[in-house]
Amino acid sequence: YETEIDLNELNIELEIFQNLDFKVGRQVVVWGKSDSIRITDILNPLDNRTPGVVDIKNLRLGRTMSKLDYYANDLNLSFIALHENRFSKNPRKDSDFSSLPIGANDFPIIQPADSLDNTTFAMSLNGAFEGYDLGFYFADTYVDKPYLVENNTILKYDNKSKMLGFAYNQVIDSFLLKTEIAHFDNINYNGVSGNKARTDLLLGIEYSGIRDGSISYEIALRKIHDYEDSIKDANAGKLESEYQQALRFNQSYLNQTLDFNAVVNVFGNTGQDGGTARFE
Repeated sequence: YETEIDLNELNIELEIFQNLDFKVGRQVVVWGKSDSIRITDILNPLDNRTPGVVDIKNLRLGRTMSKLDYYANDLNLSFIALHENRFSKNPRKDSDFSSLPIGANDFPIIQPADSLDNTTFAMSLNGAFEGYDLGFYFADTYVDKPYLVENNTILKYDNKSKMLGFAYNQVIDSFLLKTEIAHFDNINYNGVSGNKARTDLLLGIEYSGIRDGSISYEIALRKIHDYEDSIKDANAGKLESEYQQALRFNQSYLNQTLDFNAVVNVFGNTGQDGGTARFE
């Protein structure tokens, strides 16, 4: 990565009617309510090459899409056509963050071409009301997760899955309660011939009763349905149920001229699968 140039967002937005907008081009569309863990937020891939250094909001990679938005009072209905099949950038061979064994080579990658036949679709319904927000999501698109083919020598990204999701926020005094759930009907794992369904669930709480500060905790569970033991051996120890937790603290000092942020992400119900910590 000695030199890299990327045009992350470039789009045109038009107002068709007073309550109907159209936006086309490379853009970032955020789904869900979590600040630290992605459950329903699946439309944009991530740049994972330096994990833990910055927040998810700074890692999203723009994707070329057409988006039609209809607004009615407190509701927003969106229809999205995803023209670009872009996937997350992960650490490659010789990176400090590469998960490949020493001496291993990167696998060749096969991705769906950006064409009319490979255009996928998504839609969402969001509501912002007094004291609470909610969102319903549907996507029929390629999963941002490859699987091995050709005797485990090639990574392929042609796994298409339907996702149904829901997100909810509720304010109670100085607390903000969060929940998200997403169900995928068709995910391919190494080591099994058929695809598996998966359900992801998040629960979170944020306390903002601190002057110029807040503290939040989120926990997510990802569960593979009809799990087979061969998945664990062929997918680097992937379990039937996997946990991710995030603890975040923000505080401003000196009349909001000095900001302190601390974020800890851990994997596993006791943190046994590693994680990251960042203080700034």
